[in-house]
Order: sequence, then C-alpha cells, then structure tokens
Amino acid sequence: MNITGGAALTGGTYALTGDATPIGNELAKVLEVYPNPASSLLNLSLPGDAVSVVITDVRGARMDNVTLANGQVNISSLPKGMYTIAVSNGQKLFHQRFVKQ
Repeated sequence: MNITGGAALTGGTYALTGDATPIGNELAKVLEVYPNPASSLLNLSLPGDAVSVVITDVRGARMDNVTLANGQVNISSLPKGMYTIAVSNGQKLFHQRFVKQ
C-alpha cells in the first residue's frame, strides 16, 4: 500500500497542550451510549446532564424525530442503520456512533 500526499512529523517530541481533546477511545470513555446496537431507547451517560442531542445518519442528515428525557433518547422512529449522536452537556460536545436495529 502506498500513501501519497499529506504531511509528516519527524524527529522531536510532541504533546497535546492547552485545551486539546484526545480523539477516539478517550472520548468514548467520557460519553457512554448503551445498549449498542439499540432498537428503541439509547441510554446516555456523560459528565453533567445532557443539554442537547443531535443525531445524524451516515450521510450527515439530521434526524429530527428523536426525543431526550431522563438521560434516554427515543430512537424507535429511526430506520435501521448506523448513526452518530452528538451530545452537549452545556460545556463540551461529545460524539459517539451507534447502530439502530
């Protein structure tokens, strides 16, 4: 496999500084979405209360037919497929993928 283009960091020591946020598994430890896959309700666990929730499909289209109540999101009206949920606690925005069965 050959990968061309882009940029490379060479030599030296690199670190995240300031308010930099790790990506990937570090965010998954902060926002928990379960069960995954789900058929009707998603439970959310994150620092603080969820202030807003936005669900998008794989095309990036926003799903407006979901409701948030008591840390649960009703996804029963969504078609089966893969989605991304963006949850805000008023200070930070968290993203997690889930599957609707």
